Amino acid sequence: MLNAYCPKSLRPSRDSVWEPVLHKWVETPLCKAAHLYPWSQLHSMDLIFGSEGPRDIFSPKNGLILHTKIEWALDHGVIAIVPDVDLDPKNPDFPLEDQEEREERLRNWENGNVKDYKVIVVDKDHERAKELQNLGGDFITLNDLHGRKLEFLNGFRPRARYIWWQFYSSITKASWKMKALGQEDRDLMQKEILKATRFWGSPGPYVTEGILSSFAKTIGHSVESLHDSMAGKGDTEADDAALAALTAQATEGDYKLIKLLETSNPDGEDFEYSEGEEEEEDELHYKGDSDYDGDGDGDLN
Repeated sequence: MLNAYCPKSLRPSRDSVWEPVLHKWVETPLCKAAHLYPWSQLHSMDLIFGSEGPRDIFSPKNGLILHTKIEWALDHGVIAIVPDVDLDPKNPDFPLEDQEEREERLRNWENGNVKDYKVIVVDKDHERAKELQNLGGDFITLNDLHGRKLEFLNGFRPRARYIWWQFYSSITKASWKMKALGQEDRDLMQKEILKATRFWGSPGPYVTEGILSSFAKTIGHSVESLHDSMAGKGDTEADDAALAALTAQATEGDYKLIKLLETSNPDGEDFEYSEGEEEEEDELHYKGDSDYDGDGDGDLN
């Protein structure tokens, strides 16, 4: 993992690693080797990605080195990682005018040998997204990372399909947490989620129609609503393995919160939960998922 993203010849010291979101060297204890597809769902990996999938589970292709606070935000659906492609219409009032041009940009990205990515903030109203963070530089809050390009030291990148999977996991968690919001805030967040799916919302090398249908099913949308122009048919049968793995990954980390939402807020009224409860749950969240030396501590050494 370290040799792939932080070659020894480039590291200023043994105690620092390159953080691609912050674009700087960070002390090793402040970073985490984060799985994109979780090892806890290894049993479904071959059904989703084919026979070669399980071989990647502990590979650098299935991971990123991230600041612990950024990794937490990714893991809890506050942020997501998407292709570094400009998909905003030139004229928001007439988005169809340059739709073909934007789709061409995305196809060029898919066909590129070295793929670049950026961070988007999905849940901008999340308490953690707005509070002060000690990330260094000009980044005061996680919201300041919106649109931030990931910068790598070399041409090595995680496999796009695992970035894609982590995106869907993040969006699923964010979607389920919409139950905790009032109607107005829920509508705003839903708009952000649908906007985010433009980057990965079409069947292609990473997204089959079956898996896209699985994702749509977990968040309660139709496939057409995820991507009007390229999503495919909404009656496509869901991929059961993908649906099970996606749901399990989302619920494993946020089980307590989701159960609270289901039992305490059936009508979508304003709902608050204790930050302390979430922190307690987080201590158990994905223990070992980011561990690349097999000892369960998630370290980078």
